[in-house]
Amino acid sequence: MMRMLALILTVVLALPAWSVEPDEILDDPVLEERARDISKGLRCLVCRNENIDESGADLARDLRILLRELLLRQQLMKIEDLALAALDDPAAGKDPAAVQAVLTVVRETLSSREQRLDYVWRAALEGLGENRPLAEEFAQQANGLIDEKKGNAEVVGFIVDRYGEYVLLKPTMKGANLILWIAAPVMLITALGVVFFYIRRRASEEPEPDLNPEEQARLKEILGS
Repeated sequence: MMRMLALILTVVLALPAWSVEPDEILDDPVLEERARDISKGLRCLVCRNENIDESGADLARDLRILLRELLLRQQLMKIEDLALAALDDPAAGKDPAAVQAVLTVVRETLSSREQRLDYVWRAALEGLGENRPLAEEFAQQANGLIDEKKGNAEVVGFIVDRYGEYVLLKPTMKGANLILWIAAPVMLITALGVVFFYIRRRASEEPEPDLNPEEQARLKEILGS
């Protein structure tokens, strides 16, 4: 029994310590998975050596919420495009009234500034009633149409613009960062070169001759006085 408890404890301790709270998690698993992937590369500006998912700092929580809002906003904008396309194409077979209802709540959600975007969208879906399945269908289509690599880069770019490149656990090697990346090895090589030439010069110098008996006696006389 004790061995089993020890094994369970070892496994639990080996797992990463996530600080993502239940109220932060997005309802859409695709968006949530993207958020977790992006979070691995974002630094907690308080803890510094942890990514934002591992940190319990308030600032890390704010970054996690911002990250998810940006991802959800991408999806909603794509849903808006899909709804407009469905209205323009009767052959799509969508009920125009249902599509218009979805389009309306999407636009209302995108323009809302009163509370968190995920809360607003969740309430909007609940208010759609029988039109909710259409909104969820559009959401699935939107996920398939979004270029995740490009979309994730846009989200990270927005966060970097707001917080600076230090928010990245692996800053990019360009601009001022490139100078910093190069400076360290250049300084190390320069220091090693200085030490090498100093040692080589000392080795090549002739050793100073020993004192002759007269000089030794004079030195003893001086020291003795």
